[in-house]
Amino acid sequence: MTWVEVLPVGAIMSLGVLLMAYGLDKGHRAFHNGKPHRHSKERVDYHLDTRDEQILDFRVIKNNPRKLDRLLQSVQHN
Repeated sequence: MTWVEVLPVGAIMSLGVLLMAYGLDKGHRAFHNGKPHRHSKERVDYHLDTRDEQILDFRVIKNNPRKLDRLLQSVQHN
C-alpha cells in the first residue's frame, strides 16, 4: 500500500475527528449559554465574573427597596 492509497482514508478519519470536536464545542456552548469551557478561563475571566455578579446584585438591591432596607439594617448591626 502506497501513501497515495492512504490519503483518502486519512482525510476521512481526520474529518470525522474534527467534526466530533466541533460538535462537542458547539454542544457545550449551547448548554452553557455561550460561555467558554472552564479550563480555558483565565484569572481575568474569574475577576470579570465576580464583578458582573456584584453589578447584578447591586441592580437587584437598587430595584427592590425592601432588599435595600435589609442590607442597610445588616450593615448597621455589624
